[in-house]
Amino acid sequence: MKLLIISTILLATLNCFGGSTMTPPIVDVTALNTKITALEQATNVIWSAMTSKTYASTTNIVVDAMAQNEILVTLTNDTTVLMPTNAVVDGRSIKWRFYASGGDRLVEWPKPDFRIPTSSSMTNLIVVSNETYSVFVTEYAAPTTNWLMQAYIWGYEK
Repeated sequence: MKLLIISTILLATLNCFGGSTMTPPIVDVTALNTKITALEQATNVIWSAMTSKTYASTTNIVVDAMAQNEILVTLTNDTTVLMPTNAVVDGRSIKWRFYASGGDRLVEWPKPDFRIPTSSSMTNLIVVSNETYSVFVTEYAAPTTNWLMQAYIWGYEK
């Protein structure tokens, strides 16, 4: 996306000078990147970044909600998902993919940080079966300052 914006700006600059008849001005890429970053922050545009982490022992997982929106965790033991930090945008979603390695693993989503609808049979303590993936989608609710469980799909085989 950044490359597309930069390419569009450069093309517009070249067109202003009649294509190739004049030398276009030198573009300060650092200043341009600073302006693009400011625009992203002002409009709450977040670039997708897959973050892969391996947890080798009983671990608390905590992520930066504004820096990460897809998390891959290879579970080698039971774990607890803590409330993501830096959750400032209402409706911010995070997709979590858990893979259980070496046995069934427990994943805890502590209350009240994570809310599960009363219409769901899901609980705050989930078993991820050995050698399978489970996918969770959470969404930040700014008015209540907690994360709403939007989806839970389990049993994807490796």
